[in-house]
Amino acid sequence: MIAYRPDIDGLRTVAILPVVLFHAGLPFMKGGYVGVDVFFVLSGFLITTIIARELDEERFSLLGFYERRARRILPALLFVIVGTLIAGAFILLPDALDRLGASVTATALFGSNIYFWRTLGYFAPAAEFEPLLHTWSLAVEEQFYIFFPLIMMAIYAFAQKARVAAIIGILTAISLVLAVIAVETFTMAAFYLTPFRAWELGLGSLLAVTRLPAIRSTAIREIIAFGALLAILIPVFFYTPMTPFPGLAAIPPVVGTAALVYIGKQENVVSRTLSMRPFVLVGLISYSLYLWHWPILALMRANKAAIELSFVEACIAVALSFVLAIFSYRVVEQPFRKRQFLAKRNPILVTSAASLVVFCALGIGIHLAQGFPARVSPDVTLAAAAAKDRSPYRRDCHDRTPSQGLCVIGADIDEFEVSSGNADFLIWGDSHADALAPAAQQAAQSIGARVAIATSTACIPVARLGREGGKFNAQCEAFNDGIVEILTETDRYPTVILSARWAFSAEGTRYGEEEGGDVSLTWENPLQPVDAKPSANAAILTAALDQTVATIRATGRRVIILGPTPEIGWNVPQRLAHSRWSGQPTPPVPSEEAVELRTQRAVALLMSVAAENGADYIDTLEPICTGGCKIFAGDAIAFADDDHLTATGARYFLTPLLTDVFSSSGATKGS
Repeated sequence: MIAYRPDIDGLRTVAILPVVLFHAGLPFMKGGYVGVDVFFVLSGFLITTIIARELDEERFSLLGFYERRARRILPALLFVIVGTLIAGAFILLPDALDRLGASVTATALFGSNIYFWRTLGYFAPAAEFEPLLHTWSLAVEEQFYIFFPLIMMAIYAFAQKARVAAIIGILTAISLVLAVIAVETFTMAAFYLTPFRAWELGLGSLLAVTRLPAIRSTAIREIIAFGALLAILIPVFFYTPMTPFPGLAAIPPVVGTAALVYIGKQENVVSRTLSMRPFVLVGLISYSLYLWHWPILALMRANKAAIELSFVEACIAVALSFVLAIFSYRVVEQPFRKRQFLAKRNPILVTSAASLVVFCALGIGIHLAQGFPARVSPDVTLAAAAAKDRSPYRRDCHDRTPSQGLCVIGADIDEFEVSSGNADFLIWGDSHADALAPAAQQAAQSIGARVAIATSTACIPVARLGREGGKFNAQCEAFNDGIVEILTETDRYPTVILSARWAFSAEGTRYGEEEGGDVSLTWENPLQPVDAKPSANAAILTAALDQTVATIRATGRRVIILGPTPEIGWNVPQRLAHSRWSGQPTPPVPSEEAVELRTQRAVALLMSVAAENGADYIDTLEPICTGGCKIFAGDAIAFADDDHLTATGARYFLTPLLTDVFSSSGATKGS
């Protein structure tokens, strides 16, 4: 048994409080997520200390290790899952309960990090509504617990004991290099998957098996301790969700934690402060607090169908999290850890395995039942279903690169065909361009034209334009370069139509209740030095779009710029479904004046670029927002979220407009 260190419980407090307050929405703690990385280092250190000591004493038992992990992790986790499922049955709409069931199964299989990596995408429901999202970090630790003891046993069996630190160090370095590479190109995988997080646990492990000399100088000890604490706290207050993470940015809090663990064995002010009773008490309940806080926040957000919680709501959620954490710690965690329940090894292991099987089956049952839609009325189900009324071409045609062949829709084509040949029109843009594809298909069929679709997620149809820290930048650069190459080196697509979420790019700010941070545009201008970049989003977008349109016009093609689609400011299907279920009113639909205010800068720059280059600007706001934006297309819902048209909405509002656009280019029946 390793000696108890109260400073480590105090470090757990430093980890958990930023996480909870960040998740609750405190604006000054936008980097609070680094608390998870602190936990990873502590777990690696403590687990490796235990394993190494028992291996040294030749008394390590794999079953004994798993028994301790089961007692520590599973009772409180399963207790929270039960509470979440019960609350979810009363709060969550069928789709959300369906997803909760799937995540319960993933959690029971120790694979929720993989599940959320696979399911949280651009059009997925907001992560803030997923009650078990936080279990991704538990899955990382659980996967570490499964494999690391085996690695340690193998090292002790087949390598010299003196090489333990070297081997762990090599594995840690490999994981860090992978994380640094992946965070730029595979951001979601780097965040959720164990190979890219293992170095954080590995650094704690390395500390556990390395004999570091004591620091004799009091002044140096204090400098190390304060510096280490600042390495954690500065990211907490100055990082944001847009910070590329984990990667190089994760090094300060990870190294800072390791340094505090190292220096905590020696007298210093920071460790002495962390050992004080208030810090220790919060640290003791930190596991239960972590388990409870996120489901409470997620269910509160689901109950009001909005991510933003008021200050009072956030305070209530945090207070309730502490109350349930204390209860869970005393009534569930401690009795199992102290062997007051299921005291012997075999019963706890058998019960743990059986419980996981039951929860796995329960989650599968909820998923197969599709969240039990009979709980709600048909009009609620119908409203929620609008979120899935997306372009039918999205799955097969969106994000296709020119080298793969673009999808072509329209005349004499039942659905779509993949072709590298010519078409009358090329629609080039982001997900907003993808959303109008159903209208383009109807319009093209009506006049006998063909349209190629070149759309990619978050990719504005402008060469070398990106977002600072944007996870799609590399993808967009390659995609857009491929389109420009086709347009400059072939005679395909005589008319090019540009469509994007222009207002968001021009303003750089989210609208209404939309989740996510602000964006700043970057532009790699191929014709001017880098330092000639404009500094504001609208100026960058104007200059970059002007250059792209001029490049296309120089080939003799016609260019049509479609104006912005209105942003509603709230998730239409989700809010309508919730309103029909709970009776709570939906937010107001933006007025025509509000839409004009939001889009005026974007519209002005689009019209200016079009006029400057002999291109055409087409207003897409008029059919949707004259007299106020319409969120219904006849009896159907017109928006799939807060800013993308449904396929039904696109056909309803934009087919006549695109028919006129296509006809004006001379691509008509019989041509």
